[in-house]
Amino acid sequence: MSRFGYWVDLGHKAFEEGWIQALPVGDFDHPVYGTLNFTPERIQKFAANIKSRVRGIDPDVDFDHKEFSGKAAGWIKDAVARPEGLFVKVDWTEQGAQAIKAGEYRYFSPEFDDEWTDAAGVKHTDVLFGGALTNRPFLKDLLPVNLSEIITTKKANEGGQMGPEQIRELLGLGKDATDDQVKAKIEELKAPSPPAPPTPPTPPAPPTPTPEPALTGAALSEAITKALAGHPMLKDLEEIKRKMGETERAQQFAETRQRLERISATSNGRQYVLPPAVIDAVAEGSALSDPSAMAKKFVDAIESFGKVGFVELGERGRTRNGQEKSATQQLSELVSATQARHLQTTGKALSNTDAIQQVVRTNPELYLAYRQDSYAGKEE
Repeated sequence: MSRFGYWVDLGHKAFEEGWIQALPVGDFDHPVYGTLNFTPERIQKFAANIKSRVRGIDPDVDFDHKEFSGKAAGWIKDAVARPEGLFVKVDWTEQGAQAIKAGEYRYFSPEFDDEWTDAAGVKHTDVLFGGALTNRPFLKDLLPVNLSEIITTKKANEGGQMGPEQIRELLGLGKDATDDQVKAKIEELKAPSPPAPPTPPTPPAPPTPTPEPALTGAALSEAITKALAGHPMLKDLEEIKRKMGETERAQQFAETRQRLERISATSNGRQYVLPPAVIDAVAEGSALSDPSAMAKKFVDAIESFGKVGFVELGERGRTRNGQEKSATQQLSELVSATQARHLQTTGKALSNTDAIQQVVRTNPELYLAYRQDSYAGKEE
């Protein structure tokens, strides 16, 4: 699940109306999850999923992403897609309303999933899980532009309206053009263009005579290879080779991820580790056989590390003795074991996303601990 640090200043007016902006329209750079793109079409899906209650419950708004307690600050009852983004109507609890009125909390931070599978196995895209009242972002060195201290905007739909003079200028009309002239110009632009004349067909080139192939060693080897290509035994060998390759890649991914998770640095008594986005990109790249795809993953990891750097551990007061496996390591091992077991049982590879979903269904507590590890010191 993604936590997107788009800060919405609630204020007194938003509380009185009950509607707050949950997601904006536009592309945004997140220091951990990379580029987040919210198109009008995605905003429509988010709103529709809330209205149809795909999760079967009202999404909750809590305090600080349940860092200190699981109490609700409010319940999301409705949603609407607007040109500026997704707006949700919140039925605030007495404690949540008082916290906003007293100025104790000022911002809203949503939680959502790009793809979520319900208990019946049906997949849903763009599902809002809820959000939180919060005040403190993790990164302090990024300057906001009407957003949060954790992201910088690349483009955003600022809305607004055009005046009559701007419309006439765009249509190529004078400022004194009448409304009828404006309507006529719009109808002219809406009219379909006449079809282009058909291109005359190109006469076919005369056939080139094919010379008789010389019977060489290479030609004989190629003929034998083609003759044996359809043999069932060779097909079985190719399938075994493919499965072994998939198993090796899965093991390589798991081993690389575990090694990266153990990398840490200590400064001024604080411990720092690599962020999840860097670990995932490097681990996925190490398991690829295509050099171009591998290089792209490594470049993505370097770019992400350049934006985020190391992530501090222990900001929430949680420590380990050095021998205990982290929730992230445990989850990674279970995912690798699930993929290997699925390959041995069915003969087919299981994607990393599907393997994680299977593990989460049977180990929800481990997933909660993994989320805390992933967001330790990051807030959103």
